[in-house]
Amino acid sequence: MAKIEKQEAVPGEEAVPADPSLENVESSTQEAPPEDEQAPPAEAGEENKPDEPDEPAKPKGPQLSKVPDRVSESIPVDRTENQPLDWICQNPDCREKPTDRFFQFRSDQPRCPKCTSFGPPAVQLVALVHLLVPDPQGPIAGQYRRYYIACDPKREHIATVTNKEAGSDNLGAVNCPGCQLVAEKLRVKEPLGHPIDESYFGK
Repeated sequence: MAKIEKQEAVPGEEAVPADPSLENVESSTQEAPPEDEQAPPAEAGEENKPDEPDEPAKPKGPQLSKVPDRVSESIPVDRTENQPLDWICQNPDCREKPTDRFFQFRSDQPRCPKCTSFGPPAVQLVALVHLLVPDPQGPIAGQYRRYYIACDPKREHIATVTNKEAGSDNLGAVNCPGCQLVAEKLRVKEPLGHPIDESYFGK
């Protein structure tokens, strides 16, 4: 800001009286802040708006991972969804007979209905064994012939590393409910030649 200085009288010239209104210009005049530092004008309705609380600071350090879903961990992602899930509970108190090795139940959840144990190691998923029906045009190649799965004839694979499924042409090893129903309709015979009937299913 320019500073106003008083002029001294020059000899031979008449002194010009100073303007009294300019004496306090330096003290009363303030420089305007730059445009980028000026506060933006408040919008309508914001004059009385309460201050919003600041967002909570994120905790420092390593973050804990999400607790895994024990249900999804117990059920393989590539397990067939067309058949029910059978489980076994290894709690000795849940056995129905002294000679039983475990208690088996059917449920969408790995929770024992007796002791309420949830998931492994107490509750384990039972492997699903399908019935393989011999067919020259079947999509599954066996050691000596081709087959199809009784409950899913178009399926091109049986077991994977994780799905806990298997296949057999022996009805005594098959526990898939869908395959058992198809075998009953087809009157499929066991390797020993005995036809399957209602007594075989415990009815």
